[in-house]
Amino acid sequence: MELGLKGKRAIVMAASRGLGFASARGLAREGCKLVVCSRDQARIEAAAAAISKETGADVKALVADVSSAS
Repeated sequence: MELGLKGKRAIVMAASRGLGFASARGLAREGCKLVVCSRDQARIEAAAAAISKETGADVKALVADVSSAS
């Protein structure tokens, strides 16, 4: 399905697994450039690599804990 997202940018929080991962993968399949975030560095780097390998998308991994202001 073409959603008109090719070349757009998106950020997906909690993207190392589950619904966040699936959402990020779907956006990547539509051609978005992504930043994916998680509290766990190893998991988010693995998720970003998997999404990039599967889709060819530009995916950056970022460690972030949005439950804390610091």
